[in-house]
Amino acid sequence: MTTWATGDVLTAAFLNAVPRTNNVQEDSVKYPIPLTAVRWADGTIPDTTGAAGNPALVMGGYGSGTGLFLGEDAQAALKTETVYFDFSIPECYVASETVQVRTTARFNDAGTNSETTKTIDCETYEVAEAGTVGSDICATAIQTLTAAMAAYTFTVTDALLAPGDLIRVFFQAKLQGDSNGVLKVEFGGFTVLLDIKG
Repeated sequence: MTTWATGDVLTAAFLNAVPRTNNVQEDSVKYPIPLTAVRWADGTIPDTTGAAGNPALVMGGYGSGTGLFLGEDAQAALKTETVYFDFSIPECYVASETVQVRTTARFNDAGTNSETTKTIDCETYEVAEAGTVGSDICATAIQTLTAAMAAYTFTVTDALLAPGDLIRVFFQAKLQGDSNGVLKVEFGGFTVLLDIKG
């Protein structure tokens, strides 16, 4: 066993020989997903107009820096908005440890609607190289959207996940109000959280 005294220089040979499994585990490390890496459910690259089921990508532009996905007006009509992203699990992920996916979202009520439906849900799939997927491995139930921008975290069943795996994450919001002003879903951001070493 190698012993060290304060001030000793650790050699590259020694450091390179330390296996990743000896490192301290860091829990729930955040991996933000750029808005421009998110797509509509059919794989289409989002635009600034949007369409039924496809929220518009609205960027604040120079001097603002903000951005979000904005759904259709849901007053007096149920609107379902779906987006997805792919995420490659990095080599530092500890196999079968925590995997969570998160979106920051809300409903934006410009009037005085009574929301009859206001949900956010997630489906997550492991993607094989052949392009096939298994069943949904998201273990968290549907959650309730509020008028305040908030984080909605969904736990992924991690028993079979390992570094190098590819997951596909869908977020779907459903919203409906009465006829008292413009009412729209907003997705403000997306993040994957992992337990890692090294």
